[in-house]
Amino acid sequence: MWAAIWKLDIPHKMRHFWWRACSNSLATKENLVRRKCGVSKGCPICGVVDESIEHVIFDCEWVRAVWFGCNVYLNLNQENSSSIQKWTSQVGENLKGEQLSQFLGKAVTVAWFIWKTRNEFIFNSDPIFPEKTVRRAFQALREFSKTRIPPSIHVDNLSCEDNLSHWKAPDQGNFKFNCDVAVSSQGREAVAASVLRNWKGELVDGRVARAKISSPLQGELIAIRLACVMARALGISNACIESDNQQAIKLSVFELDLPWEVLALVSDIRQLGEVLGLKFS
Repeated sequence: MWAAIWKLDIPHKMRHFWWRACSNSLATKENLVRRKCGVSKGCPICGVVDESIEHVIFDCEWVRAVWFGCNVYLNLNQENSSSIQKWTSQVGENLKGEQLSQFLGKAVTVAWFIWKTRNEFIFNSDPIFPEKTVRRAFQALREFSKTRIPPSIHVDNLSCEDNLSHWKAPDQGNFKFNCDVAVSSQGREAVAASVLRNWKGELVDGRVARAKISSPLQGELIAIRLACVMARALGISNACIESDNQQAIKLSVFELDLPWEVLALVSDIRQLGEVLGLKFS
């Protein structure tokens, strides 16, 4: 079971989260009281029963709505629902190979965002909307799948000719930066790239940066920041910075609900964008 968890094709932080859930080491109300770090075991959301790990992940009323919306059939029964570890072990017995990796990877990703939503409610008083948690989980799954380069593909063999045929030129005399990122299969390292072209589509400059990351979104923003730094270094203003990640662009321009792990990156991007008069699309 442990080997299956550590081999999941999801970001490392999610694998580590599920290892902690299986080890009953998450800071739920029940565990905090057991360690004499809290005074109440009650679930802070429903207030009906004690907040165990199983209640947080599987049983709370709003959580059941999330699992239903994600179309993940948990197959809970009295025996395996009593322990995250037992449930994970039973999944490993029923599924093998790629089926196990895909199902468990999706389930752990959904559980990760359930835990994040619960924490945001407790620490930030953010209201809980199950449909929002569903959207965040699916978006993370799509982003990680999209940004990961399969081991069988070599970067040297990738061509930009097809992409260039769909590239939209900026106004005459202006420049455009195109940004993208490739994430390692473990989800902990990224290679961010920024390419600068003029209005004729001619390559002017480019930069590549390697970085440690905690999420694909962080990698996308590193690529956008790389473009901003290039614009400053080259003395280019009124240029357009283009990315294929809608969430990263929204965060760079106007989004107010900023994930903590990208606060510094977004701050840099917004400051440079304002000083240089950059546009984002």
